[in-house]
Amino acid sequence: MIDAHDLAYARTIPGRIVRARAAPYGGNAGINPHVSRFWRDNGTVTDIYHVKPIYYERVDGQWRPLAEVAAHAGNKNIVLLPSAMQRCSFRFLLWLMGRQRVLGGSLSFNYPNGAYAGVQPADIYTMSTWTGFPDANPETTCCDGVSTAWNTDWATTHALTAGTSSNASGATIQAGYSSAPLLSRGFILFDTSVAGIQGVGLIGSATVRLKSYSPSPTTVDNSDNDGNDYIVIVASTPASNTDIVDADFDQCGAITNPTALSDTIDLGTLTPTAYSTWTLNATGLAAISQTGITKLGFREGHDALNDTPDDFSFAPFFSSETSGTGSDPELAITYRPGGGFMSFLR
Repeated sequence: MIDAHDLAYARTIPGRIVRARAAPYGGNAGINPHVSRFWRDNGTVTDIYHVKPIYYERVDGQWRPLAEVAAHAGNKNIVLLPSAMQRCSFRFLLWLMGRQRVLGGSLSFNYPNGAYAGVQPADIYTMSTWTGFPDANPETTCCDGVSTAWNTDWATTHALTAGTSSNASGATIQAGYSSAPLLSRGFILFDTSVAGIQGVGLIGSATVRLKSYSPSPTTVDNSDNDGNDYIVIVASTPASNTDIVDADFDQCGAITNPTALSDTIDLGTLTPTAYSTWTLNATGLAAISQTGITKLGFREGHDALNDTPDDFSFAPFFSSETSGTGSDPELAITYRPGGGFMSFLR
């Protein structure tokens, strides 16, 4: 989201704005919280600089106008609203405190009673991380699995409401198009009702990790390689928390254009026997259950877009059935425990 004053000024410069970015990367690959960047239809790029920061990093990694969390934002003296401690990423607050210290400025909070005060011990919260895995067979609370369908052609297969082969106890879980026409969709469920996650003050970020399967002949097949060959995390709604059945084939997000809960990872970047990490977006964070089972899935790009592939586009991953958790699907949640706080930074 772009600072409103910068946007108004940028619109006075010739050339229609086609793209904008808050806090763009600088020449040293560092973020610039004091810069707005605008691209125009005439091929020019406009950067608007400030000596003071005008953007802050939110807990989900987005850069947004500092005015959202600041009662006053001058060059040397900055007054934050109490909500800043919940909305700002911890690394941004550390950076901001360091900046104010170097400048000899101040960083204070505007409390509801109108009083201004410096940072208090209870204002700085620690973020804890919980990591969970689906249950292996025999499943007790959650599972991972796959539902696969095949028919005479892509259109028929893609639109099926029930698969033709499904399980929650195989060595792999996979997604994509692997034979003419065979289509797979993956399911990964996690029990996030555990102590510590329940009633948390804030979920700051979360990632899903899947480990690419490699034993021949079950390997990544990126033969299509047309740009839509990727894996994305979506929501899932299987009938059972502990099994995946044929009727779940159409329960891995919407049949076409399922809501993406994460970034995408191209099949060409998957490395055999190595983990890949998907970062959940704001919608993905909202999909995390603090009282029950968080139900996720993953789809291949052609399947998600209903774009008929010209060749195979398929990715298998290790399931929870491998001994131990060193190859299991993984959900890692970074959160602030409700009511907890970090020792004051001296």
